[in-house]
Amino acid sequence: MTEATDRNSRGQFVKKSARSTRDNESRAPLQWRPPGMLDVPEPPEGMKWRWVRHEVRGNADNSNVYKRTRQGYEPVKPDQLGNFDTDSMVGGPHDGVVRSGDLILMQVPEEIAESRNDYFKDRTARLQQAVDAELNQNAAQTMDGKGIHRANKSSVTKNSPHNETEFED
Repeated sequence: MTEATDRNSRGQFVKKSARSTRDNESRAPLQWRPPGMLDVPEPPEGMKWRWVRHEVRGNADNSNVYKRTRQGYEPVKPDQLGNFDTDSMVGGPHDGVVRSGDLILMQVPEEIAESRNDYFKDRTARLQQAVDAELNQNAAQTMDGKGIHRANKSSVTKNSPHNETEFED
């Protein structure tokens, strides 16, 4: 067994046990990444967090924040993030609220967030049905008499005609 040495905080050599040397060798290397501008810890259980615009090009957008407040959102304060280091608003109507640039962090109960998502999924489906009905109704009125053919297809090509992938609905 080989003994390893290391320097302590005073610059003195100290012996390291073989176990700590093996532990250090078996660890995955640490990979540094720059922090994301919108990174925050996980919200408390039962809550969802959302970044909400509070200004546009330096001009206050209070109507957007007010709209979210009417939907059930509440501003998040830095003490709700625990030991997470963050910026907060100073002064103004959003004093003390967590911010990142022109966005502030707001929270809403999960039930409201899920209900909101369901509402927009249903609304999107109804709009798509209306478009499909309109296409089907007008299909016979095309000049060539063949109608309108709707094909939901997309393809991705990468440097070769042989690498084509098609997606169909």
